[in-house]
Amino acid sequence: MEFTLDGIPHSAPTVGTILAELFVRSGVGGVDRFSVCESTVRLGRAPDNDIVLVAPSVSLVHAELALRGGLWTLRDLGSATGSLVDGVAVTGSALLGPGSDIRLGDVRLAFDPLDRWEDSPPELVPEAAVVSVPAVPAAPVVAVVHVPVRELRFHEASTQFVIMPESESDPRRAWLVTAAVVVAIVTLLYFFLKAR
Repeated sequence: MEFTLDGIPHSAPTVGTILAELFVRSGVGGVDRFSVCESTVRLGRAPDNDIVLVAPSVSLVHAELALRGGLWTLRDLGSATGSLVDGVAVTGSALLGPGSDIRLGDVRLAFDPLDRWEDSPPELVPEAAVVSVPAVPAAPVVAVVHVPVRELRFHEASTQFVIMPESESDPRRAWLVTAAVVVAIVTLLYFFLKAR
């Protein structure tokens, strides 16, 4: 099905599983959200992009949104006005999490992932994904990365985070957590009753 937006012909997206949504905060009129139904989509002003952003500050082919190994990233494709994720300029690829603020030129979008780990293309699921952390002088960096039920380890020699795939739960860890909770409750009850 074809329709026209600002004089540019567009094709309606195919119906499929919605992996994520981009909510329009500013810069694009006439639409409040875009549904992402593929693991890789191109964003830009040209009508052959997967998501067409009709705004003068957006390049014809501006950026690429991709799902790999359970992680969403945004990659700038050499746009004239650049891309930002949560206020930081994108060089290479930037990790996205729920609520990430994406800016493509003057267009501002909010990212909402709806995917499951199984939605990543099987041939692209890595054993471990490496995420570079830039050095910041004189100020500690606090990075919030939403990685459900996976382990994030910091590799000091290379100053990179390594995101490990889901592993089976350790029954000993669950037993220790349960024991710690029981001890804390008993201690609180003891002091509560003693104070009476």
